[in-house]
Amino acid sequence: MKQGLVQLQTTKLVMTTELRQAISLLQFSSAELMQFLQEQATENPLLNVVEPLQIYASKKRKKKNSTTFTGEPFQKVDRYSNATSIHDHLLKQIGLMDVNGKEKQILDYLILSINDAGYFVGNIEEISARFSVTIEKVEELLGKIQECDPPGVGARNLQECLLLQLKNQQERNLLAEQIVEQHLEKLADRKWKEISQIIQEPIEKIQEVFDYIQTLNPRPGSAFTKEAPNYIIPDMIITRQNDGTFALSFNEDVIPTIKIDSAYESFMNKLSNEANKYLKEKLEHVHFIKKAYEQRLLTMQKVMEAILEKQAEFFHFEHGKLKPLTMKEVAEKIGVHESTVSRTVNGKYVQTPKGVFELKYFFTSTIQTENLEDVSSKAVKETIKAIIDKENKKKPLSDQQIAVILKEKHGYNISRRTVAKYREQLGILSSSKRKRY
Repeated sequence: MKQGLVQLQTTKLVMTTELRQAISLLQFSSAELMQFLQEQATENPLLNVVEPLQIYASKKRKKKNSTTFTGEPFQKVDRYSNATSIHDHLLKQIGLMDVNGKEKQILDYLILSINDAGYFVGNIEEISARFSVTIEKVEELLGKIQECDPPGVGARNLQECLLLQLKNQQERNLLAEQIVEQHLEKLADRKWKEISQIIQEPIEKIQEVFDYIQTLNPRPGSAFTKEAPNYIIPDMIITRQNDGTFALSFNEDVIPTIKIDSAYESFMNKLSNEANKYLKEKLEHVHFIKKAYEQRLLTMQKVMEAILEKQAEFFHFEHGKLKPLTMKEVAEKIGVHESTVSRTVNGKYVQTPKGVFELKYFFTSTIQTENLEDVSSKAVKETIKAIIDKENKKKPLSDQQIAVILKEKHGYNISRRTVAKYREQLGILSSSKRKRY
């Protein structure tokens, strides 16, 4: 075999730093974008970024009922919202107890062994040895914590957590306590008939106990948080005009302003060659970031306009359903790659007259009806949920029966397996576990 040198010409896409940053700007959420711009401003003296949320906060203080943002519908407020953590809440309570110095030390240690869900995860024997006290003494002090608020805190497992809550009720439910203590696994598996036969109680009472247990909190520490709540603030806003059409705009409260610090430009030519070269490089980088940022906004606008056009029925009518729509379809319409659409819709939100949605919510798979019309998987899921909501709970429908109803009454050609998959995605139990007595 003869050896030699051969010259080949190939084309490669080089992922430059600028290209990586341009892609990053597109896929960033509003919060991530703001953090990125702040980091760039720290490194680049010519880049000046005006943070929008500061403007929004001052507006909100002046005008409580803002028309550009609907408030905080996404944060759950509860009576523990001002507490820093479950540990702080418990430490305040044991501070009021009549205990000696050593007992206080052990109680503090026990509290630190409680996780964020409110469960005690420490080792009684190790704590006993650590403080040179009996196991019974540690158990006694743990019992003091279990008497604290919230009910169920300090439990070592789910069974103990539920029992603590049951015994804390003003009116004790002895049947519920018995079932939780002796048959919790069977109750969770909805083996009501089996429990009924064992304890010789009507199955209706077992079912009532199950419903009652559902009102208890399996994670008593979950009401406390160490982190500030996250708010969803939409990137874009769709408003209905007087003529019935829709207008799309960006939410100014999340749109930062990128400026060039003109103070440096005025004396750039007066600097040394090295300093002048440095500032020119920084100036070029600012121009690049501005261009990439403007391209990000333009792409978001084009994608949302394509969604608005395709899903017109959903936006126009109160009970309008989503049509099948793929990212490839939108990509072809606006002349970009499918991956660009994927980056654009991820983590971006739009406020509409029907609520706030993530952009990727509007993309659904296709299912064909008997009339060869395309419907979205979301529409089928909504129909399945509606069918189950109206079923006879004493004789719940099987997945096969639901598949038959979908075909005969709605024209949806889907298999039993697909019904089961959609039902599970909706968080709906199987027919055997939905049955009521």
